[in-house]
Amino acid sequence: MTGDKPLLTHEEVMDRARRFHDLVARERELQEFLLKLKFRGRVEQVLEQKRLHDEALAEIDRIRFQEIVPIVAELNAFLKAIETQNGHSKK
Repeated sequence: MTGDKPLLTHEEVMDRARRFHDLVARERELQEFLLKLKFRGRVEQVLEQKRLHDEALAEIDRIRFQEIVPIVAELNAFLKAIETQNGHSKK
């Protein structure tokens, strides 16, 4: 933190929390989709199901590592800065 200005405003923290919630909900939707996939039928159908499966897994990975992890890291840094500012640093 620099001076008295926090790293994030209350509105920004709430925005990150809403975004996190939305991303987790989207991940849950994708996981439910994966649970319902059936790999049966003609070869073309199975190949299409495999493609959908692979796309859903890739989207889950993207959500986790490119979106959720940065939000968690940013909020963690914010909380550590608040602790440090208030003299409650934990080691």
